[in-house]
Amino acid sequence: MPAPERRLRAALEEGEPLHPGYAGEVECGVSRAWLNVPFQKGGWPRRNEEAAAVLRPGDGPLPFAGDQVTALPGWREGALLAAHAAAKAIHGRHSNK
Repeated sequence: MPAPERRLRAALEEGEPLHPGYAGEVECGVSRAWLNVPFQKGGWPRRNEEAAAVLRPGDGPLPFAGDQVTALPGWREGALLAAHAAAKAIHGRHSNK
């Protein structure tokens, strides 16, 4: 089986437990192996711990949220982790009043 079909099958199998019925609703799929695209060499930047350490605490009352402030730059999981951390920081600031 060619790689695109394997990636689609993996996406359907991994998505089904999260969203029951999902696989049955997909008629076709498209995938991109970013590392195989000429001049692309990847879908996201390298990890920059120094920049993340500066952004992570936010700027005074303003928290930063984005994959770039986590150990998972370029991944939705990183963005979600940062969003949860920012929401928790805001809640912590305002829930004790």
